[in-house]
Amino acid sequence: MALTSILNSKRAVFFDLFHTLVEVKPEAGNGRYTSDILGIDRARWNEMLWNDTHDRVVGIDRDPVSIIRKLPHRIDATLPQVKILEATESRLKRFALALEQADDATVSAVSALRRRGLKIGLVSNADVTEVVAWPGSPLAPHFDSVIFSCDVGMKKPDAEIYERSLTELGVTADQAVFVGDGGSDELKGARTVGLTTVMMAGIIRKSDPQLLPTRAEFADFTVDTVAGLLG
Repeated sequence: MALTSILNSKRAVFFDLFHTLVEVKPEAGNGRYTSDILGIDRARWNEMLWNDTHDRVVGIDRDPVSIIRKLPHRIDATLPQVKILEATESRLKRFALALEQADDATVSAVSALRRRGLKIGLVSNADVTEVVAWPGSPLAPHFDSVIFSCDVGMKKPDAEIYERSLTELGVTADQAVFVGDGGSDELKGARTVGLTTVMMAGIIRKSDPQLLPTRAEFADFTVDTVAGLLG
């Protein structure tokens, strides 16, 4: 069955946020990568950022400066506070820009799905530095439920975070579709709960195309843009 036919039979669509609805450009903010500001190898920084996520993503650590300080201090405990503060400010600006400058076509497509009668939910693994600017995003008014992992103490791919979203929208798993880029095993988690899964491949196709085959394993459908859901 075609994706458009599937959507016509559903009551809700849940979206991931980063690399699905918005693209976070690493050099945005003050024009420098966080790792460059801190003087840390970029690959090593990215590895730490992705692999050591629990405390910040589930909201145990909610202080932006503390979040940025902990990772580089594992490499170099002598990094000066001025660098930590500069890196924190840059990261806040980078994510704020991504949210506040969400692509017009994406915003329009989400709005169109809602006008069709679908409830729209957001389920995002994020720390407080990444989503502080969400209320100012043009995407925000179009969502009926917004769940950030740092606010609820749970994260994808754990079943509980999907189930909480379903409860907030008043739908069952078989009545909903989950759309994401596949990071954090989110598509696998969504499928395990019983959601139809759609991989949003467009941003990853540009930045990390080697990730596509593995992430697509748990996708029932694949699209490149939110407009691709409209048929």
